[in-house]
Amino acid sequence: MKMSVIFGVLHMSFGIFTKGLNTVYFKQYIALITEVCAGFFILYGIFGWMNVLIIAKYFKQVDIDDLTRAEISDYDRYALERLESDSVQPPEYVNELINRNMPSIISILITSIFSPGTCPEAQANLIPPIGTDICSLYAINLVLLIFVLISVPAMLCTMPCLALAGGEKESEASSIELAENEGNPGVGLNDGDATEELMAKRRGEFRELENQLKKMDEPKHSQEFGDVFIHSMIHTIEFVLGTVSNTASYLRLWALSLAHG
Repeated sequence: MKMSVIFGVLHMSFGIFTKGLNTVYFKQYIALITEVCAGFFILYGIFGWMNVLIIAKYFKQVDIDDLTRAEISDYDRYALERLESDSVQPPEYVNELINRNMPSIISILITSIFSPGTCPEAQANLIPPIGTDICSLYAINLVLLIFVLISVPAMLCTMPCLALAGGEKESEASSIELAENEGNPGVGLNDGDATEELMAKRRGEFRELENQLKKMDEPKHSQEFGDVFIHSMIHTIEFVLGTVSNTASYLRLWALSLAHG
């Protein structure tokens, strides 16, 4: 059932990759960084790393058929040979101890999310799938979790902030252009044949046009910012919840296989 989790993450990765191709085709490079790259960070920072641990644990070389005995203290050896004490158990096999001390990947994932940066003392003697120290494994999890926490607000806030900044610059440019038009109403108005009445009429028309554009301009940009923010919020919530929900569905299959195993 662990294969179902791996294929589930690969399936979601294919969806993000397809969106990345669309953003490159339509030359939406900002969306490529804030949505596609951030989506990969969120997905692989948690569940992709879990897949790495699954594969590393699968390929961890533990020969359970090896009958090499584990080392015991001199007192336990003397008790076994001379005293025949029932309180001292015979030495266990080395690879059996290694297999027993392999950590649970689900427990590592839960501890990393709900207790980031901590290395449980109860797991100090466990043998990690990657590296030689279980605490270094939790340190890697902490770094990946920081990237995930940075990627979520980046996906949510970048596009609305750019839309707001672009709207303000566009409004400023429109005001400057209207001011220039008001100062120079049109070609031929400053000729000798133009009358003062015609010039005053033209200035009044430009002032009226400027006021109308200002009234139309403010709601337009606020609505554009609101639309972009709502779209970004829906996309972020849908992506995060969808990633967790889809992976949880495969994790339930994994849990059922463990319960009935």
